[in-house]
Amino acid sequence: MNAAQALELANRHFRSGRIGEAEQLSRQILRFEPQHAGALYLLGLVASKAGHPTDAARLIQAAINQNPDSVDFRVDLGAVLLGLNRHAEAIECGRAALAIDPASVNALHLLGDALLMSGRPEEAIESFRRALAIMPNVVEILVNLGCALKDLQRFDEAAATLQYVVSIAPQCAAAHNNLGGTFSLCGQPEQAVIHHRKPWQSNRTTADPLELRVRPAFMRRVQRGLGGI
Repeated sequence: MNAAQALELANRHFRSGRIGEAEQLSRQILRFEPQHAGALYLLGLVASKAGHPTDAARLIQAAINQNPDSVDFRVDLGAVLLGLNRHAEAIECGRAALAIDPASVNALHLLGDALLMSGRPEEAIESFRRALAIMPNVVEILVNLGCALKDLQRFDEAAATLQYVVSIAPQCAAAHNNLGGTFSLCGQPEQAVIHHRKPWQSNRTTADPLELRVRPAFMRRVQRGLGGI
């Protein structure tokens, strides 16, 4: 089995949740080809999945050093950096990815989230709207657009955006919680209570960070599955 075949098998293991097997095969590839971009990247995904984001960032950066034109590598590095609260570096990743592919929805999503988490909601809105112009109805992007509008106290626009999300994704916890928060801020407590007491919420034990904003989930692909390797 050559390196390409081994990497494809490792990818299948990773997609199927067999993380140990994916890690083992990636390390085997790197024993023979220490600079193999795909194996470095996949090992970075494994590290992130295992809760080691610093190692993940180092490995994905090593993959980028070998394949600097991969949009996926840069987007996923940015996602890991966001998890480490390294927002400025995540913004750089998003912009670098867009320099390669200006129409990448994933890169626009990352950049918008990084800007939003950096306290720059106006710029985040621009990025989210560019992404939605290319691919409408992406729930995660719509929720964070609503959050950015709420941060700017544009409550009517925020409520309309989040109500639309609820209409297309009724079980989206982040949309309901942010919609309830928006109604609270604009003086509509009755509406706020409705969304804070939805049946799905009774099963939640912990709240998402940042008022249940939807972070760019690591390995969640808007356009495709595991890519770029």
